[in-house]
Amino acid sequence: MATSFKDLIPLRERADAGDIEIERPSPEEVTRQTERTKNALANLISGASTAQKPQVVQKHDDQVTYVKYKPEQPESRERLIKVQSARRDPMEPPKHKVKKIPHGPPSPPRPILRSPPRKAGAEEQAAWRLPPAVSSWKNPKGYTKGIHKLLVARPVLEDVTIIRLLDLTK
Repeated sequence: MATSFKDLIPLRERADAGDIEIERPSPEEVTRQTERTKNALANLISGASTAQKPQVVQKHDDQVTYVKYKPEQPESRERLIKVQSARRDPMEPPKHKVKKIPHGPPSPPRPILRSPPRKAGAEEQAAWRLPPAVSSWKNPKGYTKGIHKLLVARPVLEDVTIIRLLDLTK
């Protein structure tokens, strides 16, 4: 664990690297660490191989009981019946139905940060009012009308001059 910034710097790049001498491990220490590593890897491999092996099907305890059966009809003979529990098929689908638990209520929605709503006054409504761009004439077939025809059809409130786009390009 690094407790200071100096511990994060590699030993070769430190300013006081000449003062530090690291001893090599003894041959006994090397063999001991090698054995520990071998044992740890062997445990990991054995655990992985048992996970890959097929599962052992449960042993069925064959408790057999014999019952003497004597029918009520006098002409039929007495029989011995072997009674044992039926083996469970490992590939049989589960007999119970998985029930889905309904989810709880959702978390409340995040608040939307905005100013509180207020009523718009008459002058503010007039400022926001947009004049209709299309005349009130009906256009059931959806033909495109020229802007000069729409302006001519509109009731004139003030003097309107039509600027030709072709004149502006010259």
